[in-house]
Amino acid sequence: MDKKSKIEKIFLSICIPTKNQPRALQSTLDSILPQIKDFGVEIVVCDDSDKEESKSVIDSYNHKSIRYFKGKKGGFDEAIIFLTKEARGDYLIWFGDDLMEEGMIKKIKELVYANADISFIWVNSCDKLNPKITAFKDNNDKFFNDRNEIIKKDIGLLAFMSSTIIKKENISDIICEAHKYSGLSLMSLFFVLGAISVGGRYYFIGHPYIISDSKPSGEARWYDSFQVHAINFYMVVKRFKGKFDKSAIKKSLSDKFARAWRAVIVERAMGLTTGFGSKSPKVFKMAKFYWTYPEFYIALPLFLTPRPILNFFYKYYRFLFRRREKIYSL
Repeated sequence: MDKKSKIEKIFLSICIPTKNQPRALQSTLDSILPQIKDFGVEIVVCDDSDKEESKSVIDSYNHKSIRYFKGKKGGFDEAIIFLTKEARGDYLIWFGDDLMEEGMIKKIKELVYANADISFIWVNSCDKLNPKITAFKDNNDKFFNDRNEIIKKDIGLLAFMSSTIIKKENISDIICEAHKYSGLSLMSLFFVLGAISVGGRYYFIGHPYIISDSKPSGEARWYDSFQVHAINFYMVVKRFKGKFDKSAIKKSLSDKFARAWRAVIVERAMGLTTGFGSKSPKVFKMAKFYWTYPEFYIALPLFLTPRPILNFFYKYYRFLFRRREKIYSL
């Protein structure tokens, strides 16, 4: 079989952006490579690392399914755009520093070969330390009724790129405008919403094939958590609002916003200044996008409450909580 024939048989591209995390990259590849049995799957890596450790990891495998590219250090979103353009499979998934349980690739292959009209697949995930903690309690496979059911299920988790698989041809019309949304740290969400908007059938896999690390309170990221999960999230979703029912969009964004601002209050009350406990409250930006949402008028006074006061009530709450536990244990 010649090289061209092999390329034409690719049904899935696993796109991995990485930067200065060689051990995590190795763990991810160790979970994926044993599942690749033929030329139907490729792994495309975009490496923005400052040193050569990640390249050394790739070289150590000497695996014919891996295509490695040294990134141009344009940031996370630019890496996603690059990988999306380079992907040669009919379907693609962007994979972060997560693990893929044995059987996932086989499951995807059987699914898309039996249902050529599938345009989106959503895979359940679980916590690495406690597999019983899953992103979705529902563990039954099913087809979604329509695109509105998807965003109402949990629009926030559509941004978890390791669990979303899309049909590449469905985003051909929006790749040209992707750079407009670069820097928001939500490029995979942009493409996922684009793929869903085109149509087709949408499938949910209930088994948690994706295994991810816990997200502790105050987790330091390369971005401001509230800026990304509340402000930037709204900006990306707004691009596709006309493709979904207004009520579905309103409810989905309201639920997402509620989780984001509550995380801010809790982490500030805990005394954290990283993660959602960022020093900048972004009140004006929040007002610009969410002033028509009832949740905004609950969040606003709490955002304006000084940290020491929040911390006092948090400690008081914890004191009462521990006291109640002691009483019930007697």
